[in-house]
Amino acid sequence: MRLALRHLLMRYRTGDERVDREVFARHTIPRSPLGRRDITLLTYMPASAWDPRPEHVGRLNYRICDLCRLGTIFKIHTSEVWKRRGYASWMLDRSRHFAPDFTWITSRQLHDARAFWQHVRTRVSLQYTPRRPCEHIEAALRATKDDWRAASKP
Repeated sequence: MRLALRHLLMRYRTGDERVDREVFARHTIPRSPLGRRDITLLTYMPASAWDPRPEHVGRLNYRICDLCRLGTIFKIHTSEVWKRRGYASWMLDRSRHFAPDFTWITSRQLHDARAFWQHVRTRVSLQYTPRRPCEHIEAALRATKDDWRAASKP
């Protein structure tokens, strides 16, 4: 009951949030407590005159497990023009806001992103080490057919 209430409150609290003058964040919380969560950063200005959609700045894909008190970062990406402005760190800080006293880990780390993760680990000690998620998150990943891992399999 407590976990369901926490999840409903989290769904209620999320929405668009201002990051700075140029960028806002859009939070996506799934119906399932173990479902995929996204933080997407977008610009207030449209991408171009003929395309009214906002420009994509970055995205963070993560999941949390209330039973194991574990948060897992699966993918973080910032567009090339928006790198080195603190947006990736902002997304990580914001995800920790939803599960503040959890242990946070990452999935595999790409070779070119290892310097970033080393920087993050100096800011938040004992967090964001690369390892496998808990069995609850792995079971939820196997159950979803639209997950990015399942989509890549034949």
